[in-house]
This record gives sequence, structure tokens and C-alpha cells, in this order.
Amino acid sequence: MPDHFDGEGATPEAEALLLPVSGGRAWSQGELLATAARLGERLGLSQADRLYSGLGLETADGVTAGLALPLAWGAGVVLEASFRPAALWRRLAEERVALALLEPGQAGALPEAGAEGLDLSRLRAVVSPESW
Repeated sequence: MPDHFDGEGATPEAEALLLPVSGGRAWSQGELLATAARLGERLGLSQADRLYSGLGLETADGVTAGLALPLAWGAGVVLEASFRPAALWRRLAEERVALALLEPGQAGALPEAGAEGLDLSRLRAVVSPESW
């Protein structure tokens, strides 16, 4: 079925999202993509990478890392509906994740044990928004 959308197309100035947790401030398409581009460069992201995002999509960081970043860079993304620290190492290995993006509390909750015997050779970093 053809698309019959008659509205204005997406422009860099067009509103992309409105997040109540960021003071109700609207982000433009250009601002969201520029933030994703800077973050991708800083993290050394490539199209061959897969990201794991434990960040909620109700925050600017979560939308940037979990949606805009992988879309802008052509990378794969693994979104987690509910964070389970005990299962994370196995999930990162099975999904062949290169970068895991976690809330500070999530990163602090990771068990030290659990990674033994898993192939985590593709995992380059576990990072939180505060380190971006």
C-alpha cells in the first residue's frame, strides 16, 4: 500500500523528540544526529559493530545511544527490555556485542564472575553516559 503522508519531510530543524525528563526540551533532528555522530566517533563505532543498550528510551541518552547512534552509523543494536545483571555477560557474548552502553547503576551491578568460558573477544568497552 502506498504511503500517503502529506506532511513536511524531516529536516535538520524539524523536531525529533520531546523528553519530559530533559525539562520538556525539544530536540531537533539535526541535534539528535549530530550528538549521535559525535558519540560514534568518540566510541570508535563502525558498521561492523553491534551495540547493547541498557539505557531507557525515555531519556535523551537512551534515544541517542539505543536508536540514533546505531542508525546513524549503520551498526546493529541489541535493546534490553529488563536489565538482568546475572545474564548480561552471556547476552553480550551471544549477540557478539562490541560496545555495551549502561546506566551507571547497571554497570556497578555487573557481577565480577560470570564471564568465564564466554567468548567476549568482540567486546571493546562497557560505558555509561557520564563517560561520554
